[in-house]
Amino acid sequence: MKDILFKTDDFVFSYRVGGILIHRDKILLQRAAGDDGYAFIGGHVAFGETTEETLVREFWEEIGANVKVERLLMVAENFFRLGTPPLPSDQSFLSGVAC
Repeated sequence: MKDILFKTDDFVFSYRVGGILIHRDKILLQRAAGDDGYAFIGGHVAFGETTEETLVREFWEEIGANVKVERLLMVAENFFRLGTPPLPSDQSFLSGVAC
């Protein structure tokens, strides 16, 4: 399947999901080689795939774990201009928690 991803002259839209895995009171994070930051496991959502299906697939592909998605925890919208490092003025966040 093809990822939900498209570009304009100035911006990129990339539909991605990340999952928070808590095991024995610890949260699993990953760090890519050559990257100073940490991230939750996740990736691009493909056309025809639900968010839950994407997370199950990504956890299996990245660490060989079978997971069950419990609930939506947060939504974030980030906007970055192409070809420049991210600046605070380039970002917009919308967050929420479902309990």
